[in-house]
Amino acid sequence: MSHVEPIITFEGSEAARRAACLATDVNHRMSATTGRRPNTQNVGELAAGVAHDLNNFLQVIGNSLELLDRHENQHPAARRLNGVALQALARATKLSRQLLTLSRGHELQLEVLCLDDLQTSMGDIIQRALPDNVRLEIRHAQNLWPCTADSCLLEAALLNLAINARDAMPDGGTLTIDVVNRAVDDAHAAAAGIRKGDFVVASVGDTGSGMEPSIVARAFEPFFTTKDFGKGSGLGLSQVQAFAKRCNGYATIVSEPGRGTRVLIYLPRAD
Repeated sequence: MSHVEPIITFEGSEAARRAACLATDVNHRMSATTGRRPNTQNVGELAAGVAHDLNNFLQVIGNSLELLDRHENQHPAARRLNGVALQALARATKLSRQLLTLSRGHELQLEVLCLDDLQTSMGDIIQRALPDNVRLEIRHAQNLWPCTADSCLLEAALLNLAINARDAMPDGGTLTIDVVNRAVDDAHAAAAGIRKGDFVVASVGDTGSGMEPSIVARAFEPFFTTKDFGKGSGLGLSQVQAFAKRCNGYATIVSEPGRGTRVLIYLPRAD
């Protein structure tokens, strides 16, 4: 057993270090594009390059996790944590492949989903991304409608929003994920600048500092971020919006200074 551990330690730490460098490298690649707001082709090429590099790192991390999983004397708690990591790795690998597909202009894998099991499917993963001073609440309405979306990218979007919410609460707070049915009528659609119809709305909210209206107005722009250099690529919210639109839905933000932020993803009701 001892001869395996140094290999795992080296490869795992090196993969993690390079993955962290890759995140920073996104900003350097972005700087090479024309202006501060790259066009769709620039973003597609960037996505393809990042996804290709990320696949290499995920493969090394996966090999290390599989070696750990084979240890016969592994503590039950460690085995459970390793299982959670392997599940997250599988989602990340699938997402990376779909990112490559999207960069080449292919369609999403749309399917009919029911979102009343988010606590079971995502609760553990999101909880482990949160510090002890952030409480997680996942709630859903009764008799949820089925909706149409890509399940893998929906999970990635919710995790992305959860991490944003966590970062907005450095002193702690409550992160809530709510899923409700919502019928958008003509009046509401006109007031909000959206289309009418029946939607399942998944929202992620925090009790953080909130955002000024000028920040909210730009929040969905690719590469726009208020975080320090190297701490955020500015792609998170733009990817959430792009995902929602490709599912024939949309995303909105509700935020006020001192009153937190809530991002809502509207997914169309399935027939």
